[in-house]
Amino acid sequence: MKPLCFGAFLLLWGTGLARATIIADWDTKTLLSNSDAIVQARVIEEHAFSPDGKAIMTTSRLVVEKVIDGHAEREISVWLSGGRLGRRWVHIPGMPRLPVGATVIAFVLREGDHYRI
Repeated sequence: MKPLCFGAFLLLWGTGLARATIIADWDTKTLLSNSDAIVQARVIEEHAFSPDGKAIMTTSRLVVEKVIDGHAEREISVWLSGGRLGRRWVHIPGMPRLPVGATVIAFVLREGDHYRI
């Protein structure tokens, strides 16, 4: 049985289907030190895209209702890894979801014209 499992691993690894992403479990102190702002916001739009034709990212547009700490514009765009693009779907355990209509508290880090959580 072990050779069969190892062979399946090699087959998946060789085709590029086996990929891994690790999401760190941050405590409050780490979240605060790695964020430009903490906001209470309402999600008004969600859109998946592929920046390189392989990875899937989701951008969510948020209307900031309250800045709890730091500075953020009235409306921000937040990028998250994963999402659904056509028939392709990438789910990363531990990655937050920002469904349209939800009100969220987010620790955000500015990266150019958008933010990351």
